[in-house]
Amino acid sequence: MPSKDTQFTKDNAREMQSRGTKVRKENTARRKAVAHVLADLLSKPVSEGSKVTKLEWLVARAIDNTRDDVGLSDLLKIQELLGEKQMTFNFEKRKPSEVARDILEEIGE
Repeated sequence: MPSKDTQFTKDNAREMQSRGTKVRKENTARRKAVAHVLADLLSKPVSEGSKVTKLEWLVARAIDNTRDDVGLSDLLKIQELLGEKQMTFNFEKRKPSEVARDILEEIGE
């Protein structure tokens, strides 16, 4: 017969749930902190005086690397690596064509 302290009871179930909740909250806070730092770093210009952000440059390079054989799975991998479930672009009063031209100039196309 199992000892009393190893038996499954309502009390130890609540304790286990409480510990799990605490760990989940810590992990969520850690993921949010990392995402915040990463988003801050990726929003900076790729080089001094550049209009292209590091995020835009990385996405352009990733797309360029899969230019001939790109699939939805490639885009989903990029999205996952960036920690984004939805990709958004801030064009800051610039036309998408201007952003694309700046990116192509940065990568030497």
